Amino acid sequence: MDRAVARRNVVLSRMLDEGYITQQQFDQTRTEAINANYHAPEIAFSAPYLSEMVRQEMYNRYGESAYEDGYRIYTTITRKVQQAAQQAVRNNVLDYDMRHGYRGPANVLWKVGESAWDNNKITDTLKALPTYGPLLPAAVTSANPQEATAMLADGSTVALSMDGVRWGASLPFGYSAGTDAA
Repeated sequence: MDRAVARRNVVLSRMLDEGYITQQQFDQTRTEAINANYHAPEIAFSAPYLSEMVRQEMYNRYGESAYEDGYRIYTTITRKVQQAAQQAVRNNVLDYDMRHGYRGPANVLWKVGESAWDNNKITDTLKALPTYGPLLPAAVTSANPQEATAMLADGSTVALSMDGVRWGASLPFGYSAGTDAA
C-alpha cells in the first residue's frame, strides 16, 4: 500500500503543478485513505491445456503481437465440458497404467541396509510432490504378502489390501516406494 500512496502523491503533485487541481484539493485528497483493491478477471475454471492450445494458436496467427495487442479470446468450452475432459484423461491414464501393471516405485526414499526415515522426513518429502486429481503421493512404509501400509503427506496411514492391487502383481513381492528391496 506504501507504493500506492507514493504513486498517488506523485500524480496529485503533477496535477497541482499543471493546474488541474487547487492546493486545497491537493491537501484534502492527499490525506484521504486509499481503499483500492487489486482486481483481475475472475477465472471461471482451470483449463491449462486449453489455455496453452489457444496461446499457441494465437502465436501462430499473430506472432509476438498476440501478447501485446490486447486480444480478447472467447471459446465455446464450458466448465462442465472441461471438467469432463480432465476426468476422462485421469480415468484413462489410470486404466492404462493398471493394464500395463506396476512398474516399480516412483522414488526410493531409503535403501535396504540404511536406517528408515523418520515420519517427519517422509511427510516433508511427500508434501513436495504433486497430486494428480484425487491421487495422492504416498510412501509404503511396510508390506507383507497380505497387506501394505502407506503414509500420506499429512502423516496419516492407509492399509492397502493386496487383493485391491492385483493389477500390480507383475513385479515380485518386495518392491515398495519406501525401501529398495533389490
